[in-house]
Amino acid sequence: MLFLNTFKYFFLNYCCDIYVFNKTTFGAASALASEITSNIYSAAGMGNAVIYVCGTCTDICVVSNVLGLKEHFPETKICVIEDLCAGLTKEKHNAAIEVMKSCQVDIMSSKDVICGDKK
Repeated sequence: MLFLNTFKYFFLNYCCDIYVFNKTTFGAASALASEITSNIYSAAGMGNAVIYVCGTCTDICVVSNVLGLKEHFPETKICVIEDLCAGLTKEKHNAAIEVMKSCQVDIMSSKDVICGDKK
């Protein structure tokens, strides 16, 4: 399971190991994809991995990084934890959520993630 927080850090958790990726640029998806490919998935392979994403701003950082990750890992399940995201306005947040849904990104709540909902 991988956790991505677009606000300050990317938190990655896979097989009980925790990886922290410092977000240093606006669009960090390429750097994160490189980190995932070289350090996390190199031995384990992609398997049934899920990338969970949360952060601010939904309509800027979250959507840009999610779509970048989808480009790098088109077959990997990517989930946005909607109640842990915030946009510049509610309308822009909702519009970004709809864009991500249209690109086969799952939208979940933190409760779904904690309780293990398998969307």
